[in-house]
Amino acid sequence: MMFCCGTMTKVVYTVKSGYWLGCSMREEACSSERKELVGWWTFLWKAPIPSKVKIFIWKACHDWLPTFHNLSRRGIKVRNCCPLCRSDIETIWHALWGCRLLKDIRVFLPLLQGVKGGNLGQFLDFMLYCFEHLSNADMVLICVVMWRLWSLRNSKIHGASIREGMDPVTWARN
Repeated sequence: MMFCCGTMTKVVYTVKSGYWLGCSMREEACSSERKELVGWWTFLWKAPIPSKVKIFIWKACHDWLPTFHNLSRRGIKVRNCCPLCRSDIETIWHALWGCRLLKDIRVFLPLLQGVKGGNLGQFLDFMLYCFEHLSNADMVLICVVMWRLWSLRNSKIHGASIREGMDPVTWARN
């Protein structure tokens, strides 16, 4: 099957040429992404943390976690507000950092005191910022704390009781 490409009458477009063009465009996009993120992704996959935490962080960085906002965007009929504070839209950024109910937990992470919610807005931007400014040991702690926050959020949503006094930072350090 052959098609002509718009004003390019001298170029014949075939399915095969389109496939190779698509592959080359994909390689260009991936290579520019690798330049910016290669250090971060290398750190994440080699970090001394459980695989479930690595996969969670990877999903969070790609905006693939089932927050109420993401579920709503995908056509699932749910209220997209945060189940904890019930005042803001529950994006990944909000669920793991921006929720006002997480303010007490952020106190236990003094290494993040300079990070303000309005500065970043996307979880990947937050993790890249932390990766540039913090030690690898601090990044491991942040990854585990974020996973624990998500785990506690899910427990609350699904009706499990959450033990008081066991903050995620202390839990992650143990």
